[in-house]
Amino acid sequence: MYNIPGFHRETTNFENRCPMIKLTRRDSSEIFINPDLIETVEETPDTHITLSNGNRYIVLEKAWMIIEKTVSYKAKIIHRSGQGPGKKYLLRKQDESYRPLSEIKDIPAV
Repeated sequence: MYNIPGFHRETTNFENRCPMIKLTRRDSSEIFINPDLIETVEETPDTHITLSNGNRYIVLEKAWMIIEKTVSYKAKIIHRSGQGPGKKYLLRKQDESYRPLSEIKDIPAV
């Protein structure tokens, strides 16, 4: 069904891990759109989405719902980027050899 490596609908929650937002076309079929490509969202009364590559889609969701999904998607990315213990080599060692430059009084003049 989906040919994306690492994503198996049966074993993982595809919608939470997919780098796109799920919307519904007028014929009730699902469509996944990359929210980074959304350029405009118009409600006239149908909701039209224009992507930066020129593609246009008509969907059932209202504009506020598409905005909510986009904000939620970007918040997940920001949240995931801050997770984890971090890299040990990036942490400064807090030992006796470290002193801020302002505390060193005997700096030789150049």
